[in-house]
Amino acid sequence: MKRLGNFLMLLLVLCFAAMLSVGCKNEEEENGENSGNEVIDPNALVIDSIYDYGYKNRKDIESIVISNSVLVINDSAFRECTNLKSVKIGKNVSKIERFAFSGCTSLESIDIPDGVKSIGIYAFYECTSLKSVKIGENVEYIDFGAFSDCTSLESIEIPDGVKRIDGPNTFDRGAFAGCSSLKRVKMGKNVLKIGKFAFFDCTSLESIEIPDGVKRIDGPNTFDRGAFAGCSSLKRVKMGKNVLKIGKFAFFDCTSLESIEIPDGVKSIGENAFAFCKSIDSITIPNSVTYIGDNAFYKCDNLCSVEFDYKEGWHKRINNNESEQTDVSNNENNASVLKEGFSLFR
Repeated sequence: MKRLGNFLMLLLVLCFAAMLSVGCKNEEEENGENSGNEVIDPNALVIDSIYDYGYKNRKDIESIVISNSVLVINDSAFRECTNLKSVKIGKNVSKIERFAFSGCTSLESIDIPDGVKSIGIYAFYECTSLKSVKIGENVEYIDFGAFSDCTSLESIEIPDGVKRIDGPNTFDRGAFAGCSSLKRVKMGKNVLKIGKFAFFDCTSLESIEIPDGVKRIDGPNTFDRGAFAGCSSLKRVKMGKNVLKIGKFAFFDCTSLESIEIPDGVKSIGENAFAFCKSIDSITIPNSVTYIGDNAFYKCDNLCSVEFDYKEGWHKRINNNESEQTDVSNNENNASVLKEGFSLFR
């Protein structure tokens, strides 16, 4: 009888220990300190609340865990924490505000959870060691400058939830501008707009496929910083069938671009859109195009053939106040006219 009592006592102790272990595990998961099989740095600083500029310029922080009690990562919260290497974001964060992690030059990877809906202005600007970014499925827009000048970033997959890859209203940085190591971009099917300067000066980018949802490839009112301007390694561009407008400077100075197929549906090609694209040798202007802006194909030195699918009613702009009717039946002559920078319209 005594032996049975000891056995029952031992069994109760073991059950209590198991329950305590599960309780601790659940508490850790609730606080965002553990998830699945992921190993969390035991020395990480656990963050339960965040406010604007709260941890800015803290050189003593190397690893953080943002708990599930946090809903927003505030403006400049971890800005210029130059020794920060590891960040785990809790599942309840819905917004990463502007400059939140900008200048965190030691940060190598970031996993943005599915709860996040927006990535703010310059959120990860100049995170120069950042190589890996996973964007959550529910992010709807990536604001201008969000990942600009992340010079170690080699590839990015933009999920289907994203509708806008924004560019600035002035001459600030686009969402991925200056990501000089970026070679591969996969865009989600629901992107509607590629903003000004979005991929400006991504000098390692070799090809891009623009999804069918995109209607505009934006360009600035001034300057030479269109959506893909200065992408000097870009060789191939596949445009979605619903693009209506190729903005000013959109592919300016893409010196390696060998061919471009403009889909039937595009109505206008903006000023300087393909200027200095020295490797293009031929192009077809589809029926839908009614306007080609000044210098759209200026200094495309190898361009020798431009074919117009619709050949009637074209005019060449001589200056701001004068134009003349022009014949576009000769492909070689068309190339010469466009290389000289003339605007054509009908």
